[in-house]
Amino acid sequence: MDLSALATDGVLDVRTAARHGIGPEVLRTEVRRGRLRRLARGQYTTRTEASGEELHLLRTLAHVRAHDGRAAASHHSGCLVHGLPLVDADLSRVRLCRTGDARRRRRADLAVDPAPCPRCG
Repeated sequence: MDLSALATDGVLDVRTAARHGIGPEVLRTEVRRGRLRRLARGQYTTRTEASGEELHLLRTLAHVRAHDGRAAASHHSGCLVHGLPLVDADLSRVRLCRTGDARRRRRADLAVDPAPCPRCG
């Protein structure tokens, strides 16, 4: 099966794969073979050659979907989602803003700020 046909905007999640009979072991095997790239927990892409802004956009979409409506893309990540140009942006960390609570989360590759975002007001 062509996994790219199951992806939305280049991102395939484990729930969609499962609905088509594709289990986690198959996804792990495809990652090992270089046919899939893991973007976030339970989120993959078939665009294995993506880099720079394209990869950051895919990672942003994956994290937004993983938060299931509880976060929106912000800062440079939000700019990419809306097709805006970037100048000297640090693409090592996806930036999200929670849509309904004040919890904060920080990892090397992800920052989720509380709503309203402290830097945005």
